[in-house]
Amino acid sequence: MPGDQGLDAFGSLQFDTEPLLERVEILGNVRAVLELAADRPHAFVAARLIDVAPNGSATMVARGFLNLTQREGRDDPQPLQNGRRYRVEVQLTGTAYSFPVGHRIGLALSNAYWPIVWPSPEPVTLTVFTGASQLLLPVRAPESSPDASRPCLEPVAATPSPMTVLRKGRVERSVSIDQITQEVRHRLYIDGGVFGDCGKFRLDDIDMEMSHVFERIYSIKPDDPNSARAEMTQSYEMGRTGWQVKIDAGAEMTSTAASFELNAWVEAYENDKSVFRREWRKSIPRTQV
Repeated sequence: MPGDQGLDAFGSLQFDTEPLLERVEILGNVRAVLELAADRPHAFVAARLIDVAPNGSATMVARGFLNLTQREGRDDPQPLQNGRRYRVEVQLTGTAYSFPVGHRIGLALSNAYWPIVWPSPEPVTLTVFTGASQLLLPVRAPESSPDASRPCLEPVAATPSPMTVLRKGRVERSVSIDQITQEVRHRLYIDGGVFGDCGKFRLDDIDMEMSHVFERIYSIKPDDPNSARAEMTQSYEMGRTGWQVKIDAGAEMTSTAASFELNAWVEAYENDKSVFRREWRKSIPRTQV
């Protein structure tokens, strides 16, 4: 759920066109062909296609990532050689989008994209050679006749079951920066989870109560990739008169320069009494990541 891309501009190398003199439509996969070099053996590049409005607001259109050790394919990752120039292709997600007149088309490049991608084990500097790099857009020519386009049919859906909302859903999303340590903290909390905007509800036909709550917290210090930490907890409940079950689960992931460290747990309850708990601890070697 990307927000205004202007917030990420300070951490990216961004190229913008001049204001568009006519509407530009794209349909398909955007590709960024980049000639670049790295000063570390492990690195990745993130590419974002952005619509920059005249007022400066920036909208995400598509994005793509490439682990540069997998530049020749995932089956045979190879470390990068310091300073060597490589030509790579980053394919962005497929999209259909229209850039209005007066807007700019932007391409933002970065060697980090937390918390979507886990950072490289060491701080990396990428050098992009602009004279040899390209942005390839799948431009769609406008239809010559308005009759060539056909309206979409109404979607087919089952009649929803009657339900009673017992607790309204809630969404909280924030990004904060510690002004002392410079740690950046992303937090997402959703009461309703997979059920939409209903926090807790009852399916009236079968007298079944259900709820799903989860929280995600991602933190990192920008100058220390291995300070990255991902914490996730969630709770699922269901029951009716006379019985109630709940499952709580959580996981925490950190890293070192050589490994990913994963801790996880799950606990099951019946009528508020714990009936099962299991914990996992796993150290996973970093292999060209």
